[in-house]
Amino acid sequence: PAEALQDQPAFFKQLLVVWGFCWILVSALHSTFNFDRAVHSTLTRARKSFSSPPPDSLRGSRLASGAAPALAPAQDPDELSSSLVELDNPNSLAAEISPLRHAPAQAKAASFSSQAPTHLPVAGSSTKRASDFDGALSPTTVWDAAELSQFELRLNNYAKLKQKGAPTFSLYECVGLDAIESAKAVTDIGSKVMVDGAGIPAAKHRSSLPEVFIAVLHLNADKPSIMYPATDGATFSVVAYFRLTARARELARLLDEGSASPPGAEMAAVRLWRTWCRKAPVDDEWKARFKLVAQADSLAEAGFPSVFQSWNGKPVLIRKCGSVFQGNANLSGGGSAAYIGLEVNFHRFPYVAKQTFVMLQQDYLNKMAASLGYVIEAREEDELPEALIGSVRLRAKPARATRAEVFFSPQL
Repeated sequence: PAEALQDQPAFFKQLLVVWGFCWILVSALHSTFNFDRAVHSTLTRARKSFSSPPPDSLRGSRLASGAAPALAPAQDPDELSSSLVELDNPNSLAAEISPLRHAPAQAKAASFSSQAPTHLPVAGSSTKRASDFDGALSPTTVWDAAELSQFELRLNNYAKLKQKGAPTFSLYECVGLDAIESAKAVTDIGSKVMVDGAGIPAAKHRSSLPEVFIAVLHLNADKPSIMYPATDGATFSVVAYFRLTARARELARLLDEGSASPPGAEMAAVRLWRTWCRKAPVDDEWKARFKLVAQADSLAEAGFPSVFQSWNGKPVLIRKCGSVFQGNANLSGGGSAAYIGLEVNFHRFPYVAKQTFVMLQQDYLNKMAASLGYVIEAREEDELPEALIGSVRLRAKPARATRAEVFFSPQL
């Protein structure tokens, strides 16, 4: 025992040496990786500077003369596509290149100004609506209306009874869906598309509710790194566009006018949604009441792992990974209408969740259809029962997606 006590200091010294060596090794690796990333960032900025578009005056003269804008000598089409998707501000995509793809061929140079919405892509133009999900689907046919009975939401007196049931009311109806691939997540899509104006009344007949709701899922497309967690990267975006229903608009106008509002589930849902739209952009606690409900079909038949089957149809609160955008969306019939959008960035999920999702994309999601529901969590009794903000039924992972540089920028 005495000899063992005498050997302890030497043991701790050896342990300290090993620990110090490991610390130096990790520090050296960390510095090396940071250096590589810095070099990569510098080279990327240099490439952008060399591949910048021609001056506005030169671009304008080419358009006025009727000639299509030519690529700079240092740019080939591949380089152009690469630089477009790597822009830090995707909002500048349509402004940097003349919108020849979405404008009429006989349009004059004046029609290409930033004030004219003719250069914007049409929301939902990258996919088709499916009339029968049980039949054969084409690669671009990915969505349809969802049945309210597919979801289970909180009912009255939920705090005591803990009961859920199918909702009876949805504030918005789905009018389109886009599937987009990009090198980085494209944010605030509502400002970059032209929304179908059918069914949206003139401004004097609208309410305080946004006429358009846009729900976006930015799904990580590549395997995540455990050493360098990223909040952006290769992205597969599912963008669903919704239009306010006539019934929701009618109830909202009664609420706006201070009239004696009829009691019931519909008015409670309208009141809760109006409050969320006002507070969520500036209040994180209210923003975190947004819930995503995913109800997939036939998980067992698709070979889905049993550990995940219990999660099917369970609501997920969107907290730190959600961002709210709002503004005025351009309408296809002219004019604009207020929109609000909630974007869920899966790149911000923990490493294990992202790695699991990549595995599911590769092995299961292409074989499945699912319904997505969007809900504001009701916590007080006067907010119940819960109602859907909107819902859509879609192929879980569309067979084909449109590249962001093709969808958002004009075709040269």
